[in-house]
Amino acid sequence: MKKKIWLVLIVLLVSVFALAACNSASSNKDLSNSAPGNYEDANNDNGGELTEAEEGDPNVYERKIIYKADAQLYTDNLKETIAVIKGAVNKADGEWFDNESISEKNAYFTVRVKSENLDEFLDKVSESGTVRNLNKSASDISLQYHDIELRIESLETEYERLTELKSRASFNELFQIEQRQSQIRYELNRMQGSLNKYDSLIEYSEVTLSIYEQSPPPDSVPFGTRLNKVFKGAWNALRTFLEWLLIIVTAIFPFAVVFVPIGVGVAILVIYLKKHKGKSILFRRKSGDAKDKKDNTPSDKNADSNK
Repeated sequence: MKKKIWLVLIVLLVSVFALAACNSASSNKDLSNSAPGNYEDANNDNGGELTEAEEGDPNVYERKIIYKADAQLYTDNLKETIAVIKGAVNKADGEWFDNESISEKNAYFTVRVKSENLDEFLDKVSESGTVRNLNKSASDISLQYHDIELRIESLETEYERLTELKSRASFNELFQIEQRQSQIRYELNRMQGSLNKYDSLIEYSEVTLSIYEQSPPPDSVPFGTRLNKVFKGAWNALRTFLEWLLIIVTAIFPFAVVFVPIGVGVAILVIYLKKHKGKSILFRRKSGDAKDKKDNTPSDKNADSNK
C-alpha cells in the first residue's frame, strides 16, 4: 500500500513539473514569435496599453513599462521655482519626494510622479525656468513580469496538488509534503514581492531635477539695487571692523588692568627722581658759589690795606 502511494505521489509531482515546463516553453515560444508583430515600441504614446486587436489575442499580455526622466533647469528665482515644483507634486495621488537637497544657489530633487501625470508634471517644471537638458527613458519589463506570473501560477498549481495528496499520505509522506509546501510558500512570497516592486516602479515614474539659479547680467541690474548692495557691503565691512576692534580691546583689557598702574607708578617715580636730583644739583651749585665768595673776601681786604 505504501509503495502504491509513493508511486502515485512521484507520478503526480513529475506530471506537474512536466506540465509547467511545457507551459513555460510554449509561452516563451509564442512570445518570441509574436513580439515583433504585436508589440509596439516602449516609447509609444499608448503608455503600454493594448489595442483592440491585441485584447482579443490570448497570447498577448499587458505591457509593463517603467519611465524615468532627468532634467536640468536654470532659473532667475530659485525660491519661486522650488515652490512651483512642490506645488506640482500631487500628494493626493500618492506622489512624493525621494530626495531633496537645497542650497543657496542650487537645488536637487528626486520625485516619484504617477506615470500618467509625468508629461503634465514636466510641462509645469519647464514653465518655471529654462530647461537645458531633458532625458526621458522607458524600460519594457513585460517579459520579466509575465515570466514571474507564470512561475507563480505553476507553483500555486503544485501547492494545490500537494494539498490534495495530504488526505491519503502517510506520516513520512505528510512531512515531505509540508516541507515542499513551505518551500513553495517562500518562493511565492519572494516572487510576489518582486511583482509588487515592479508595480510600484510602473505606476510611479522617477524624475530627477537639478536646478541652478543664474545671476542676471550686470547691465540689467537697476542703479538703486546696485547702490543698495554697495551700502550693505560697506555697512557689513564697518560692522566687521568694529567687531574685531571690540575683540582686540577685550583681549588687551586684562593686561591693561595689571600693567598700566605699574607703568604709571614707574613714570611718577622717574619724574620725582628727576626733580629731586635737579634740586640737589642746584643746592650744591649755590653752596659752592657762597664758599667762593667767602674765600675771596679777605684777600680783597688785604689788597686794600697794602695800598
